[in-house]
Amino acid sequence: MRNEAHFGPTGFYWFMVSHNILLHQECVQTGGRILDAWIGAHASTAPLRVLDLACGGEPVAIAALMEQFPAHVFEYTGVDIHADQAQQARSTFRWPANVHGTICEGNAWELQTLPLPGPFEIVFSGLNFHHGTPEELAFVGRALLTVMPRGGILLSHDLFRPSAIPYRRRPDRDAQSTAPFSLVSPADMVAAGIPARRLPGENSEPRDWREDLIAKLDQEIRRHGGDDVGREMNHAHIRARDFPVSAPELATILTEIGFETHVYDYEQSGHPMQEYFAMIAAYKL
Repeated sequence: MRNEAHFGPTGFYWFMVSHNILLHQECVQTGGRILDAWIGAHASTAPLRVLDLACGGEPVAIAALMEQFPAHVFEYTGVDIHADQAQQARSTFRWPANVHGTICEGNAWELQTLPLPGPFEIVFSGLNFHHGTPEELAFVGRALLTVMPRGGILLSHDLFRPSAIPYRRRPDRDAQSTAPFSLVSPADMVAAGIPARRLPGENSEPRDWREDLIAKLDQEIRRHGGDDVGREMNHAHIRARDFPVSAPELATILTEIGFETHVYDYEQSGHPMQEYFAMIAAYKL
């Protein structure tokens, strides 16, 4: 996704963020309650180090979360593979007064390749993990264990597949391109000893459930006045790149590798897209 215009400074993704189509407001509300309890249990006045995976050009959700705690100083490191977004976050994004920010251009799925100033007490992933296979999720989860102290918290706000629908695995590459879709190099996966993982019922449903997701998103985008070009760009991205696990499946993967994990749904929000989004809170044991 390094060169996808959808996520660039003028891409349609920012329209969706600004109109809360992807439940960023629910993320901030739920994440704020979770962080309030976590910070209350960690009475230290030392700065809290934050790692933001695939931060984007406007890390609005994590910035709003940190802004809720003005008595605390946050040392923030954002990682993004998109050069334009990394530069935007570095140069034009307005950070809260209690946040000291650093932006690193690089692959948030290959943390071992990056010069990160950890360890990080808080890790945030916003709408990033839904691009990964179960194996890639296990890989990045293990990598996070190496940059977090015991008791550190991972918050993941993301798009999830409804649990009743079988998992549809991401293809190896786009039919229109020779570029592979893998987020982690095959050699690194082998070196890490990540086993293949087939989810129950995987690829057993011939009908693509994501067309229902796209139809609902299309309705929301139209309701907010989104243009046709942006809508089609968004839908093309979903069809090519978005093959999410369910929230319970991600929780299981993280639990198996050494986190205590909890799922927070947004079912009481009343948002038209609430069935497809949730927050995972995972604590390093």
